[in-house]
Amino acid sequence: MYRTYFHIFNNSPLIDDDEVFVDNTQQEINEEPTQKRKRVGKTRSDCWKSFEKIVIDGVRHGNCKWCERVLKADGNNTGTSSLNKHAKNCKQNPENLKNQQTLQFKKEPTREGSVSTWKHDDKRIKKAMLNLFVVGGLPFKFVENESFIEYTNALNGKVVVPCRTTISKRVSLYYQEERNKLVTFLCNPLNTVHLTTDCWTSLSKRVHYIVITVHFIDDNWEMHKRIINFKELDSQRGEDIGKEVLKCIQGWGIKNVMTCTVDIASSNDKAIEFLKNKLPNLYNEGKHFHIRCMAHIINLIVRDGMNKNDESVKCLQTP
Repeated sequence: MYRTYFHIFNNSPLIDDDEVFVDNTQQEINEEPTQKRKRVGKTRSDCWKSFEKIVIDGVRHGNCKWCERVLKADGNNTGTSSLNKHAKNCKQNPENLKNQQTLQFKKEPTREGSVSTWKHDDKRIKKAMLNLFVVGGLPFKFVENESFIEYTNALNGKVVVPCRTTISKRVSLYYQEERNKLVTFLCNPLNTVHLTTDCWTSLSKRVHYIVITVHFIDDNWEMHKRIINFKELDSQRGEDIGKEVLKCIQGWGIKNVMTCTVDIASSNDKAIEFLKNKLPNLYNEGKHFHIRCMAHIINLIVRDGMNKNDESVKCLQTP
């Protein structure tokens, strides 16, 4: 019955049972127990960035690129755990040196040394380089000097020496930053400052100049001085000097001026009187505001003494 229905629905000729052939080849293949394919291990772990793969006696090992230490890295047993541990602790690995603290010997102003930790600080290095050019008065082109580049690389290979254009821009920004800090300090009425000023005339162009310096003590009891004005002056009359000093004080927002030191000259006396009348809240009503320069006084004394003994001086100068 089954064979009849099979013939009807499939439209195929009847086949005798003896002629039926069953292909068991595929079935035998499928019935064979499946064997696990051995996966070829790939060095996907991050630790292999610090190791070179080598095979010793048929077992995979890792050779450290930094200290050349050989560690076993068998995928069936140890794996890469030992490699990962060594990569994090290898003292010669550059990645570990970024966060590693180094001891440095710091020399104190009292000539006594101390030991402290050191780490690479780009911001501190840039500021120190700016101080070198500003305080040392070096030209910006000095950064292109081969000896200077070699010297900085010898000190710290991570330092990138900037070009002279970059240095000039950084100096301008550095000035603005330091000026803002100084303005913040001078504007505080609790901070007392002392001024010194001097005038002179250029011998070549007969131009008058004035310089004003501010002196103060910071919160750490360290004394500082800053030049806050250097410019041409119309004349060296007392009133003109006083007006220029007053303009400078108001421009910096200075609130508390205790003294002003000047040379012994009649024009400076008039300038001090002008400032006393214009500046409010002077200490002790301005009785100690006028300070005469001691160096100028000593200079005048020596000159007068040498003029009185002019003949003796000439004899000493004669060969």
